[in-house]
Amino acid sequence: EAYVNAHLPILTSRGFDIKAGQFVTLEGAEVIDATGNFFYSHSYIFNYGIPFKHTGILTTIHVDKILDVYAGITSGVNTTLGSGDNNGSPSFHGGVGLNLMRGALTIFATTSIGPEIPRGTPGVRPNRDLRYLNDITVIWKINNRLTSTTDLNYIRDGGFNVSGGGFAQYFTYSINDQFGIGIRGEVWRDGDGFFVGAFPGNRDCVNAEKGLPASVIGGGKPTYGAVTFGVNIKPLMPIKGAALKVRPEVRYDWSLKSTTPYAAGAREQQFTVGADAVLTF
Repeated sequence: EAYVNAHLPILTSRGFDIKAGQFVTLEGAEVIDATGNFFYSHSYIFNYGIPFKHTGILTTIHVDKILDVYAGITSGVNTTLGSGDNNGSPSFHGGVGLNLMRGALTIFATTSIGPEIPRGTPGVRPNRDLRYLNDITVIWKINNRLTSTTDLNYIRDGGFNVSGGGFAQYFTYSINDQFGIGIRGEVWRDGDGFFVGAFPGNRDCVNAEKGLPASVIGGGKPTYGAVTFGVNIKPLMPIKGAALKVRPEVRYDWSLKSTTPYAAGAREQQFTVGADAVLTF
């Protein structure tokens, strides 16, 4: 990220914000920074249904204490400028945010709309055919300990006439300041086999976004299901200002269409166990 952010006391009593540069997307319940997520692994929506970053200008109008409106022009999904853009057309990025029930309920509806097909792709119009990435995130703080997060997603590419989407539901419960538990259930449909894929090489994903040659292991045309159970452990630290968070989890993925998208196309399902530790100071 590299951007300039300014707040201007104009237009409304709560003001107007403008951000220019390269910044993370508005979309989705999960973020790139590990400290902002409960789970170690990411959802299908995060990996395949939303952008990661944008380069351009984003404005925010704080209409009142309930409503925020976002609108901006960017170079597209996960692109920069010049040779870092896979085509020569801009995209729109924006949405609305609602802050309800005195902050206990927030609703965030966002979209990215623009051409995202790399230049030189045959059979399509890279600078004209639009891709739509739409997401709605609803966060409800049921009480001081229990939080529900619902993420709804729909994407479509007009050039290839393909679509995908699904939902993820999270429940997290804070037992105390040092221990929390959570569960995430999700379903994501890639009926055209276009969006989901595994990238065996370290740079294959980046090369695919740039329109360069890349190795991709396709998942067929399944509906993906996944359930993840995790805990957050935050032990007391002897150093003032330091914090440690450990995030072990168990995850089960499966194909609801009896296809074999896992283990390089050999299995209908998979178990994974993972963990990380995040130290901040």
